[in-house]
Amino acid sequence: MKKTTFILSLLLMAVLKVSAEVITVWEGAQSGNLTFFSGEDNYNALMGNAPGQANLSAGDKIDIYYTGAVEGSKLWLQDSEWNTYPSSVTGADVDLLTAGDGVFTVNVSQDFVDALKVKGLRLRRGGEAVYTFTKVNVVKGDGTSGGDEPGTGDEDPGNIVVWEGSSASTLRFTPESGSFLDNYNKLVGDAKGQANLSAGDKIKFYYTGAAEGDQVWFQDMEWNNIMAIDMNSPTIEAGDNSYEFMVSVAAVEAIKQKGIMLRRPNDASYTFTKVEVIKAQIGDDVIVPDASETIVWSGSATGSTSVDFRYDPNKSALLGADLQPGKFIKVYMSDVDEGDQIYIKETASWECLNSETTMAAGTQVFSMELTEDIINKIKTSGMIIQRQGNGTTYDFEIRYVTVANTGTTGIGSIENNKVSVDNGAVYNLCGQRVSASHKGIVIKNGRKYINR
Repeated sequence: MKKTTFILSLLLMAVLKVSAEVITVWEGAQSGNLTFFSGEDNYNALMGNAPGQANLSAGDKIDIYYTGAVEGSKLWLQDSEWNTYPSSVTGADVDLLTAGDGVFTVNVSQDFVDALKVKGLRLRRGGEAVYTFTKVNVVKGDGTSGGDEPGTGDEDPGNIVVWEGSSASTLRFTPESGSFLDNYNKLVGDAKGQANLSAGDKIKFYYTGAAEGDQVWFQDMEWNNIMAIDMNSPTIEAGDNSYEFMVSVAAVEAIKQKGIMLRRPNDASYTFTKVEVIKAQIGDDVIVPDASETIVWSGSATGSTSVDFRYDPNKSALLGADLQPGKFIKVYMSDVDEGDQIYIKETASWECLNSETTMAAGTQVFSMELTEDIINKIKTSGMIIQRQGNGTTYDFEIRYVTVANTGTTGIGSIENNKVSVDNGAVYNLCGQRVSASHKGIVIKNGRKYINR
């Protein structure tokens, strides 16, 4: 008897709890489309977290009440641009309504919440569109999604998702208002769950449906290219894929000041589906360029991959960096082992332009001084950076290529890039020890000399 009473008590508490967690976000009689867009009272009632607002979260349910449906009546869940959210996001596999008066229920996932924050929700009548909306309730859940959510099963726990949804237009992470500001805070904020974007992190975006030659532009809230990222509208891989790039000190500062927009050119065909920040991990030995340097390439070149400046967009980025004698091309790397080699070549005769190629263990920055002859060769035939491991492996990673006014390392420089000044040894401009008879510009006791 006691056991039965206890169970009944639990059931009663559950019923009362469910009843208390039903929040009506709209009620009336609407025979047309019903919208919940940013800036509208309906949107605030659905997404806001003030008293009486639903603060829609993963694990909640949206109950959409209607009257007067007939056979063939449909309900489409769309965004502000009339795009129908896929069932993988909404959890609603069937859009047909039951004839008469009924309720259409949406099981809310985190994907759907994130999508609504960006593009809002339109309840659009379809098919035999003769019915009337009468009420929309949010039934609060327990803060969980209630099951596996699409796209979250194999995520790296070190990655922070800052946006997820379906957008066939420009994605804005800008310090303005509404969903743009929400995105911005998720990207640069340092509160729990926010990415706190920092130098050495990578921004990675996912997309579907790209065509050959589709590009992406990185712009600020004033529609200007962000020069600290400027990769001259990189071309992305066709199909469903992702693209990532590492951010420098200058890029972080630019994004904090004026935000970032991932902008599709007008003729692009792809859809953004997710943006995440890959945090630099302790132990990664991440080193990033100084803000004064011009980044002409950033990414992750591993394996046998070369960094090729023969073709756009890399070619335009390099030639647009004001190449002048006395400046330096700098290559930022990680995981360099003793004896690993780097070759900076012009591609007419494949001549190696850097006289020293072998690196010491732990080298993070390799510098090559530009001369008039080297600049002419680069402009005439292009340039490529090749890697070779100490043997047959290619086990170090190239992360940045910059054009700089100085060959010394910038922010994050480490001891093995510094030149000893107290033993009379001779070094080249890459910081590598050479013989006293080495020709060209050398460093001895902290000063530069020319050996002829």
